[in-house]
Amino acid sequence: MRERGQTEAECLLAKEDEAFTYNKRVNRLALVQEHFMIVRAIERGVSEEKLAKALGVNIEHIRRRRKLLHGICEEAVGLLRDKVVNPVTFNVLRKMKAVRQVEACQLMVSASNYSSSYAKALLSATKDADRARSAHP
Repeated sequence: MRERGQTEAECLLAKEDEAFTYNKRVNRLALVQEHFMIVRAIERGVSEEKLAKALGVNIEHIRRRRKLLHGICEEAVGLLRDKVVNPVTFNVLRKMKAVRQVEACQLMVSASNYSSSYAKALLSATKDADRARSAHP
């Protein structure tokens, strides 16, 4: 402000500390949304290295997020689009055929549980016919 030559500024004063926490104003980005954002940036010519540097993450993080939805059917993605999902959950879903992925995602949504341990439990309850690869050779 000094560089601009301003001598006065409007200020907001918080008289009650209790009602405000810094995390209250943070918007969390869902994993699926992050994937689409990264893919769109790469399609528009932004390099993975530049993205990693701008986001302050390792380049492997960008690569994992870019490949996050490979092998996941569109219906399942639609069900999890705005949910806070553990990334390992998608690894487990990949082991199921598309129909079972949708069923598993519907169960996750109804239970509001998107953890990898719940996904693994659903996988263990999946018949061999509904798995991408047979559980028993």
